[in-house]
Amino acid sequence: MKFPLLISGPSSGGTHLLATMLDMHPALAAGPEIWLLAHREVFADWRVAQPEIVRALRSTHNPISRFARARLKIGTRPPQGRISSVMRSIQAYGLTPTQTESMIRDASSLKEFFERFADRFMQQRDKHHGPGHGIWMEKTLDSIYRYDEIRAIWPETRVIVLARDGRDSCSSVIRRGSEPFPAYARWLARLSAADSVRRRGDHVLVLRYEDLVDQTEQTLRTACDFLDIEFVDEMLTPERNEFWKQQTQYHGTWGATPTGGTISTKSIGAYTKRLTPEQISLFWAVGLTRYGLAEYGAELVTTADVMRTFGYQPEPGDEWTGLDGFEPTLPTTARLLAERYFEIREH
Repeated sequence: MKFPLLISGPSSGGTHLLATMLDMHPALAAGPEIWLLAHREVFADWRVAQPEIVRALRSTHNPISRFARARLKIGTRPPQGRISSVMRSIQAYGLTPTQTESMIRDASSLKEFFERFADRFMQQRDKHHGPGHGIWMEKTLDSIYRYDEIRAIWPETRVIVLARDGRDSCSSVIRRGSEPFPAYARWLARLSAADSVRRRGDHVLVLRYEDLVDQTEQTLRTACDFLDIEFVDEMLTPERNEFWKQQTQYHGTWGATPTGGTISTKSIGAYTKRLTPEQISLFWAVGLTRYGLAEYGAELVTTADVMRTFGYQPEPGDEWTGLDGFEPTLPTTARLLAERYFEIREH
C-alpha cells in the first residue's frame, strides 16, 4: 500500500460516486466502508485494541445482532469506550469473519493488520502493481475525526473532502428516514471537522459535489493531480465498475447509485422540492456547542459558517423564522438543542 486515501464528506454527499469513479483507475482501490479507523479506541496500545477489535467483529457478524440492525432497526451502540460495528462488509473483500479474525490476531500492530488487509484486497482486484504501489481508499466518512491518529501511523495519508450544499445533502438523508435536526447536526459536525483538517493538513483536497457532476473531467483531473497519478478516461464511466455493481447490498436503499446510469446534475437544488420552508429555516439555526467542537475537532460553529466556507450561500427567505413559538438564536436555543443531541448520541 503506497498510502491510505481517506474520502470524507457528508452523508448523501456524493462520496460513493467519487470513490466509484476513482476506483476505475488501475492504481486505486475502494471497497465498502469498514468502520475500523473511525474508532478512537483502535489506536490504543495494540495489546488492548486487538481483543476489542475481535470482540467488535464477532458482535457485528453475530446473527442476532445482524437481525436486530437489519429488520428490527435496533441499534447496537456499546458502552462508551468500546468499539462497535466494524467490517460489516467483509465479504466484499473476499474474506469471512473467521479469516479476518485470524488476520487481526496474527498482526503485531494496527498498521501491520491494516496494510496486510489492504494489500490483499488490492492484489485480489489486480490493483497492486508491485509492493507498495497501489493506493488504498478508505471511504468510511467518520474517519475524518481520527485524522491525527491515522496520520501518526501513515504520515503520507491524503484526504479528499467532497462538500455538498447542506440543504441538498440533508434533504436526501431525511428522505431516507432521518429526522431533520440529526441530519443537520451530522452534516455540520463532519464538514466542520473536515475544514479543521484542511487548515492543519498538507495533504488535503476539497472538492464539491456540484462540480463533480457538472464539470466531471476537470474535477477528476484535479483529484488525479493531487494523488500524483495520470487521469484515465475510464473514470468517467462509473456505471461500468463491475466490482461495485456486485455490491448492491451496500447501497440498495439509495434513490440512485453510481453504477445505475449516467452522471446527472438533476439533484442539485432538489431540496427546494423536498424540504418545507420550516425545515429549510431550521437548517440555518443549527450550531455546535463547545462539546461538539471539542469532540469532533471542529472549528466552524454554525451551518452558515460551513456553507460560506465551502462556497454556498442562502437563498432569499432561507433564514431562521422560528418554529412553534420558539425564537432561537444561534448562541442559545439552537446550541442547546445540538448539545442535547450529542449527549443522546453518546449515551
